[in-house]
Amino acid sequence: MTPLPALLFLPVLLAGPAPGAGAQNAGQAILVRGNGWVMGISGLGDNVFPALTGQYRLERAEGEWSPAGTSAFSVWLTAEPLVFSEGIWQPRNGLPGALERKGGEGRFVSLPLSTERGAWTAIFLFHDGAVMPDDAGLNRLINAWTGRFLYYFSLVKILTDVSLPAVVPF
Repeated sequence: MTPLPALLFLPVLLAGPAPGAGAQNAGQAILVRGNGWVMGISGLGDNVFPALTGQYRLERAEGEWSPAGTSAFSVWLTAEPLVFSEGIWQPRNGLPGALERKGGEGRFVSLPLSTERGAWTAIFLFHDGAVMPDDAGLNRLINAWTGRFLYYFSLVKILTDVSLPAVVPF
């Protein structure tokens, strides 16, 4: 007969670690503004694409990258099909499928997301002047943010309940 405590932990062991758990994190992104729907995505010219948007600040394990009350990056999520000009958007090293471009406000990174409810696109804007991790750190941040968003998105029953992750360790 199997002891009862072992049976209680079996689902946890099969499920694996929680989203964002694992190796030592360099820091975390904290949602400071948003979780609201807007018409228009920055960095794509004049447009009225509906998007869920938010702004984040960054904290690192040994101190802040961006001071409280400031935003290090913004993100927009849309289910609208987007087309990116090859001459303007370039492939981002280390992030398969991601494109990036330098704009007047900072560095934009576009990442296609595949969900059970169809294709979405995440557009990140890393603001000029904000202190950021290096390129490898930004890729870890984007991967961690995307993983956390897709995990919570998979739990949503209706699309109006979609929200941005509040805290993202990376």
